[in-house]
Amino acid sequence: MPSLYIILDKKIPGADIYVNGNSLSKNSDELERMARRLEVRSLMSFFSVSNEELKALTEQYGVDISKGKAASEEKWFAPEEGLRTVNSLLGSLAGSKLGHDDRVKLELLEFVRVLELAKTNGRRWHLGIDY
Repeated sequence: MPSLYIILDKKIPGADIYVNGNSLSKNSDELERMARRLEVRSLMSFFSVSNEELKALTEQYGVDISKGKAASEEKWFAPEEGLRTVNSLLGSLAGSKLGHDDRVKLELLEFVRVLELAKTNGRRWHLGIDY
């Protein structure tokens, strides 16, 4: 199962930025709907990939993107943008249609921890997906 995780633009020495994003991935459709209702960016809108990662993925899965849209620059976001989304989602979990909302809550709290760490250390971030 895919897992969502946080990638920082620069490492923070000694910092643990591991997040378990399995439940977030599993519930991404409902989280997307919730974000729209809350009028905040969706988690997936923070997804970005470097050209090197994109090339490796296309080779790994045998996808030819040479005739498609040109690869774009890797995008980075301010932690405050992610915190706005994550905190809004956390505040709306009660009454949601999420499966295993206790796990989703724990994973969103992990995202808050890492994004706060990024904010404190002046780092930017984007969302990654581990297949």
